[in-house]
Amino acid sequence: MGNTKSSSDAACVNLITPKGIIRFFCLFQLVFGLLMASWPRLGRAYTRLYSTGADCLFGSVGITGIVRFEPLSDSEYDLHVTLYNRARAGPDGGIARIQTHHNSRHAGYIYVAFLTALILATPILWKRKGWALFWGIILIH
Repeated sequence: MGNTKSSSDAACVNLITPKGIIRFFCLFQLVFGLLMASWPRLGRAYTRLYSTGADCLFGSVGITGIVRFEPLSDSEYDLHVTLYNRARAGPDGGIARIQTHHNSRHAGYIYVAFLTALILATPILWKRKGWALFWGIILIH
């Protein structure tokens, strides 16, 4: 094989430059900062999408379980989660349930913003960025 380098090795080395690394980190910080700063405007829409997706995915658990995600206007928690068990009716005929609160910003939005910033800052083709973003968001949720 000798001491000669292949053209693909040289191309990979040329892609990683100090200027490229600085550009990547600056673009990453800009996109991530903009997405995190836009939470007050995007928060309600994201919470509605998050709760709709969670209802579709977790709406029925087994034969007797039901889960409901309802948006709240609370500052700390933005979703009210109620789990119902139809098989365990109480003495008064009511359905047994457990209630809790959930924060979609901490459970999903931060990770989506981070992934979006990483993908958009990466120097790859836009078509590939789109597919990476699509599958990444699906996997996060």
